[in-house]
Amino acid sequence: MKLSELWLREFIDFNLSSKMLIKQMILLGLNINAITPVAGKFYNVVIGEVVECIQHIRINDLVIIKVNIGEKKLLNIVSHNFCKHYTKVKVVIAKIGAIISNNKEVKLMNYQGVYSEGIICSYSNLGMMHHKNNHEIIYLSNDAPIGLDIRKYLYLDDSILDFEVPTNRSDCLSVIGIARDILAVNGKQLNYKHIDVTANKKTNIINFPIHIKEPTLCPRYLGRVIKNVNMNAPLPIWMKEKIFRSGINFVNPVIDISNYILLELGQPLQIYNFDDLDTFIDVRMAIEGEQLLSNNRMINLSTDTLVIADNKKILNIAGIYDSDCSNLTIDTKNIFLESAFFNPTLIAGYSRKYNLMSKTFHYFERGVDPKIQYNAIELATQLIFDICGGEIGNIIDKYSSTHIPKNIQIILSRKKIDQLIGFSISDKNITNIFQNIGCDVLFNDNIWIVKIPSWRFDLRIEEDLIAEVVRIYGYEKIPVLPITVNLINNIEKRSHISLNRVKNLLVNRGYNEVITYSFVDPKIQMLLHPEESAIVLPHPISLNMSVMRLSLLTGLLLTVIYNQNRQQNRMKFFETGLCFVPDKLISGNIKQEFVLGGIIVGYRYKEHWLDKKSMVDFFDIKGDLESIIQLTGKTKSFFLKQKKISSLHPEQSAEIYINHDCIGYIGAIHPKIITQLGINNHIFVFELKWEGISNYEIPNIHEISRYPYHKRDIVIVISDDIPVADILSESKKFFTKNVIEINLFDVYYGEGIPEGYKSIGISITFQSILRTLKELEITIIINQYIDMLKNKFHATLRY
Repeated sequence: MKLSELWLREFIDFNLSSKMLIKQMILLGLNINAITPVAGKFYNVVIGEVVECIQHIRINDLVIIKVNIGEKKLLNIVSHNFCKHYTKVKVVIAKIGAIISNNKEVKLMNYQGVYSEGIICSYSNLGMMHHKNNHEIIYLSNDAPIGLDIRKYLYLDDSILDFEVPTNRSDCLSVIGIARDILAVNGKQLNYKHIDVTANKKTNIINFPIHIKEPTLCPRYLGRVIKNVNMNAPLPIWMKEKIFRSGINFVNPVIDISNYILLELGQPLQIYNFDDLDTFIDVRMAIEGEQLLSNNRMINLSTDTLVIADNKKILNIAGIYDSDCSNLTIDTKNIFLESAFFNPTLIAGYSRKYNLMSKTFHYFERGVDPKIQYNAIELATQLIFDICGGEIGNIIDKYSSTHIPKNIQIILSRKKIDQLIGFSISDKNITNIFQNIGCDVLFNDNIWIVKIPSWRFDLRIEEDLIAEVVRIYGYEKIPVLPITVNLINNIEKRSHISLNRVKNLLVNRGYNEVITYSFVDPKIQMLLHPEESAIVLPHPISLNMSVMRLSLLTGLLLTVIYNQNRQQNRMKFFETGLCFVPDKLISGNIKQEFVLGGIIVGYRYKEHWLDKKSMVDFFDIKGDLESIIQLTGKTKSFFLKQKKISSLHPEQSAEIYINHDCIGYIGAIHPKIITQLGINNHIFVFELKWEGISNYEIPNIHEISRYPYHKRDIVIVISDDIPVADILSESKKFFTKNVIEINLFDVYYGEGIPEGYKSIGISITFQSILRTLKELEITIIINQYIDMLKNKFHATLRY
């Protein structure tokens, strides 16, 4: 948003330096992108009137201009880019000795016997670079006073503030909203004078019926007819400069005034040609088959769309104000002003649904003060009458008190404030802050009863008010306190693993974290999850972001495709986030799961002269998964169970279990999916439910044995259909004591091994904390173990 600093200062009734103003805006959450002076440094530049313009007698492309600057003598100015037919026009004159842009001094110049006593200035001469055609001569309106300093006339001691407004602060989309915040942080309240046109202007009774058929969506609608307006009337310079410095183009005086109201009050106004309206105004839902013409494009309206209509046609979609019915021309004489409040939650999405970009809808969608419509239409009427003249009609006000948003009341305790802030702000300070931002406050016995003002849609709960207290009081005033540490060994506090620890682990293993949208392409998601139904968004940003994600896999795969298309051949990504699964058994019918997902593809290592270009495989991502499980302390209860999953390779897919709970899956992406998505390499993925691994199992601490350990290796041949995980699982069950480690050290296929079989090597480490184990008892246990493997898995001893 862009705004004139001088305009903002009209509502700040105390001295505040520009530096402090900017600092306070930033601290209040209004991020400043740029501060641009309206003009450069110059002086001795005034308004002049062209009296005569004649051709230079010796130089064909030069003219001699006689200019009146309010002094006894007319100035002679020689120029090459001034039309000799222009007389009686007002221009900007830099006199001899004047300093203009780039610290350039204007001197007396001789053009073959004709002396030039100044220059006619362009925008660039004055450093006004925000004008598009800044090298053009500045022409002023006929009422510009001759001889006046141009800096005073154009209010050039000003800066354009370019800043961002937080999405939840719709009140800061207006001058008075920002001023209110600046005043509050300085311990003051906004004093805005409300306009009453009927108090000093004669109004005519012009009855034009207005019907609100959907008061839930539009609880208030005001209209007023103004007849015989002059659409050729020039805007006063003060208004023109304010609008221009806000980055808005001029249209006609009536529309320009509505833009002025929008910027100052934050209330959009719609203005129709009254002569084009038929019989009445209807605020209703669209009827099946109705259409709206907008920018020469015919739009088919759905029946869930609120519209403004008359007896014969649709005038506008509520709040968007972008139809051809609202075009005013230079011949328009009679106008109809509309000032309305539309429920922001119920009309949200219209703009995206119909692909209509509208500045006014940006305001309505965020939330407009439901109590400012009357003042907005009165101020607009006053300005239109003063600038364009006309005959003012009465206000037609349709109002549904049961549907207009009520002021929320929040009860806040001293204890709650101190608990969240960790610092005590005085009762008086807190009360003043609430009053200065526009709240009605009652304080008694350490309890504040706060009535939220109508323009603050962001204040809804206690925490919102506490955050507001800190924001206005000043974050920089709250002391930094050292973190207190509880040295008592608390098992409960230590039993949860930090998400950051897992993220750091993955980063250390070569992964990069990505963040993708929760809205995904339905076609790609259906390809990955053909048997599951996703939640469809009613008003999606685009067609390829129209459903909620069922897993992180869609976003991770699209990230791989994006990087592959940019010639990346080694990728390891992870993501954490919510996934949304329809579930009719829970409240809201949506199950939200926080998930950790990883994906790897391409070369195992970066290119190196010592290393062969080997590609990642299933065991690489399995190793990464096991590192995560090891970090959580759940290694003993972790195992994989082979399972066919639609999006994964049928021979390389498994579910991940902790004890008897399935917490995710791991495997290679199905070859058909890889082909359809145009991916060049094999891709391996895992996905974990965070709740399944977030509880850290604290290991039992015991004394290190003083007795020697004994290691035994056995190599067996088993069917290739038997997962090694099953062998290891049964092995852990078999060795109930005096075994400290069981490890797989080899897997072999090839010569000497029958087809359909594999050789695996298992090492078992024995150790007792009570005594030295004897060779004979270890041998007996090993023989029993081999018998168990033979009986249960039909294993044969290789050697």
